[in-house]
Amino acid sequence: MTRATSRRSAVCLAAALSIVATPLLPAAQQERPPFRSNTRLIEVSVVVTDREGKPAPGLTADDFQVFDNGKPQKVELFSVENAAAASPVPTPAPGRQREFSNEIPDVGHVTIILFDQLNSSDLARMNAREHVGRFLEQIRPDDRVGLYVLDGLGMLRVVHDFTSDASSLVKAVSSLRGNSSLAVAAEDEGARLEAELAELLAEERLEEAGGKAMREHYLGNRGEDTINALESIGRYLSGVQSRKNVIWVSSGFPLVAFDYRGRSPTREINRATRSLNDGNVALYTVDARGLIPAFTGVPGKLVPTTLSMVQLNQDILHSVSEQTGGRAFINTNDIQGAIRRASDDARMTYVLGYYPTDDRWDGRFHRLEVKVNRPRLEARHRQGYFAVATEKQASSQRSAALNAAVSSPINASALGMTLRIDPVEGKPSDYRLTIRVQPGAIALDPGGGESRGAIDVIVAQVRADGAEGRSLEKRVDITVSDDRLPQFMREGMSLDHTFTLVPSADRLRVVVRDVRTGAIGAIGVSRQHLQAIVP
Repeated sequence: MTRATSRRSAVCLAAALSIVATPLLPAAQQERPPFRSNTRLIEVSVVVTDREGKPAPGLTADDFQVFDNGKPQKVELFSVENAAAASPVPTPAPGRQREFSNEIPDVGHVTIILFDQLNSSDLARMNAREHVGRFLEQIRPDDRVGLYVLDGLGMLRVVHDFTSDASSLVKAVSSLRGNSSLAVAAEDEGARLEAELAELLAEERLEEAGGKAMREHYLGNRGEDTINALESIGRYLSGVQSRKNVIWVSSGFPLVAFDYRGRSPTREINRATRSLNDGNVALYTVDARGLIPAFTGVPGKLVPTTLSMVQLNQDILHSVSEQTGGRAFINTNDIQGAIRRASDDARMTYVLGYYPTDDRWDGRFHRLEVKVNRPRLEARHRQGYFAVATEKQASSQRSAALNAAVSSPINASALGMTLRIDPVEGKPSDYRLTIRVQPGAIALDPGGGESRGAIDVIVAQVRADGAEGRSLEKRVDITVSDDRLPQFMREGMSLDHTFTLVPSADRLRVVVRDVRTGAIGAIGVSRQHLQAIVP
């Protein structure tokens, strides 16, 4: 049974549903501007440096030119994000045990270090962990750093969320000892078996019966799990308004991994970069191997390292960083310095926004170019975006996006939402769930004296092995009369749902997707949290 199949094959859940437009508690977020049905604001985060790589301060909107597929655009939004002016990281106030939110505190620019154990050998992993630890020991008071890990089993985990507490982060990274990549180990063993069979039997066709199939299977898993992790991080950070950097410390993997899954490498890379670009996230890649040794291979069969062998793993690192406006740090033993330089790019950022003159949302890729009207300055930004008409998305794409959000281990914040969970009196395993969608989060199209929109809603219980059962999965159509629209935009809407917690469930997962824009909000609540809720 495949992992995707197992996720859909779990238990049935007892549930009831009612949907009502009820007022929300006062929202901490500012109201969003009204949605424009005929166009979309494109935001571009731009890092401008001089020839020495230092930030260039003091620029204004008049210093920039923006081109969309070669056509000049009018800059209608301009802001400067400066780490020196950012507010300190707030100490979270104790929240109400029954309420959960996907809102990320507005603490200015943020940086996530994604420590990749899945795609790194033991030696590379130990070397990279040491350098990451050194960087974290020296973070600045205005750094906001989160530590995530893609572990040896292909699971994305939050080791420590955003903080400027160096000692807390160093303690967290020290916990990452062990956890070797089973996939890398299996591929090495597969390569060894393949080589032995070729030597002993001297028949190429018999290699298929040995280690080749094993190696291809695990390599395909690595590629799929990695893209899923990057896509999840893009969704999680989409609700952060300031500069967002992700530093992916990894040995990478060859793009042929996608062929072993019967998928297009270009399409899979685009899946990750689209999520990151939609969230305006810059991805920086740091090769965990450092300087590549002169000899490489499997134990007992070392061969001279060639340029093509090195590039096989580095192509993915170059591709995703270039497409999102980050940088790739390759063939350097100064991993700590590379992480610092990547983090420093978040310290001063210019944000430019425009409404494209070509408003045809036909799914085509639009190439972006930003020029600075001052000499000796370099502008770095994402390469472009896909003009996808989300509401016309194919059902398979829409389903894939929802399934990915359900299975992801971290929240998604593009659509703001909160949950309230209350026990049902007299029924120890039953809970009443209130899903509150934040004011202004739902895109509405006006016309004929009313405004219309729609959301997809999923409530699922997920087991530790990834299998899931859904007690609710439906599209909710929304119609608001013009006289009620101001109230709706102030108060948002809520959905009430009752579910039974099943014995095998590891966590509750709630996903809401705006059909018009594709924005996704998702919140996960562990079984331990649910069981701690008492009348």
